[in-house]
Amino acid sequence: MVVLRYIPVPSYLSNWQDSGKLVLALCLVIMLASEPILHCIPEDGGKMFNPNCPASDGIKVFPYSVFTMFAMILYYVLLIDLAVFNNRISAYVLVCGRMLPELGLFLIALASVLLTLSSALSCLDHVQPEFENIGTGILAMWEMLLAMFSQEDYIRMHDEPVVLCVVYLYLVIGVVFLLNLLVAQLTCAYDAIYKDMVGFARLKRMRIITDCMPSVTPKRWTAFKDALELEKRVEFNEGDVGLAGGVQILELASTNPTTVDIIRRFGGTTNPAVKWPEEDSQGDDDNDRFQRIEDLIKKVADQISKSVSSSSKKTKAGGASSSGMSGGAGASGGEGHEEVEAEEGAEEGAEEGAAEEVVEEE
Repeated sequence: MVVLRYIPVPSYLSNWQDSGKLVLALCLVIMLASEPILHCIPEDGGKMFNPNCPASDGIKVFPYSVFTMFAMILYYVLLIDLAVFNNRISAYVLVCGRMLPELGLFLIALASVLLTLSSALSCLDHVQPEFENIGTGILAMWEMLLAMFSQEDYIRMHDEPVVLCVVYLYLVIGVVFLLNLLVAQLTCAYDAIYKDMVGFARLKRMRIITDCMPSVTPKRWTAFKDALELEKRVEFNEGDVGLAGGVQILELASTNPTTVDIIRRFGGTTNPAVKWPEEDSQGDDDNDRFQRIEDLIKKVADQISKSVSSSSKKTKAGGASSSGMSGGAGASGGEGHEEVEAEEGAEEGAEEGAAEEVVEEE
């Protein structure tokens, strides 16, 4: 038992799912007590399961149909608990539950505005039927907020300037201010809560699992454990057998591409008592060799690109000097061609030397 406002109540009612189940049970009891078929048994008129008789006319609408509606709502609300099978959906449900207080604050503020302005308009001397009393005024302003108020009624209010000004004030406060404030509240609350709700969803899933474990029979648990095949070694790749005690989940090769194998493999036994072998290669394995070859090729390519760019600049400079000099054009042009040929010879020598280095590395 727990004490709520000096009243002792069962502790299971502190959980909203259990409270909902209790209310659902009460609705089903009321439905059974007001079932029209049971009341029509004495005078069924020769029909089996006849719900239409004079004895059921007073209970068919209330309480039977009303509590049937409440029972259906509770059935589907209690199905929200199935969201624990997906952590993302469960986190979203928890976020919605945490943001309900923000919605409650908006409704309280809106109710205060509706009550204030409808009471003020009911005291005003006017001929508008929508604001004759507080009840009709609240209903009319609520329809304005939901964009259900007709245009003809707005036009009729132009005959009452005071009523029209109060309505405009309400639309500014309710539609412009309070609704946008609600959007800002929900946005800030969602950003602040969703990060934590993913962890809470996982914790809730764990709690449900631990609560359900005592009800699982040893036979079913053994069958479930054997179906997982935890004693079977898991394959990293085809033919590459790994360790036991895991559940293998396959994925597409294009999902997480890797160009470097990060798994170090050693031959021998997998007994945990055996000392882990040390690497004696000291960087001479195949991966390091390929990496050095790639670095060397990249270095040679950079040198070639630099030499080509420098030769092109010198060629442009030689062309400009030959066009500016009229008398010594032949001599300068010959020197420019000789420089270009020398650069090309240097490029070919660098390429041949790089190729020889790559062959030696291989």
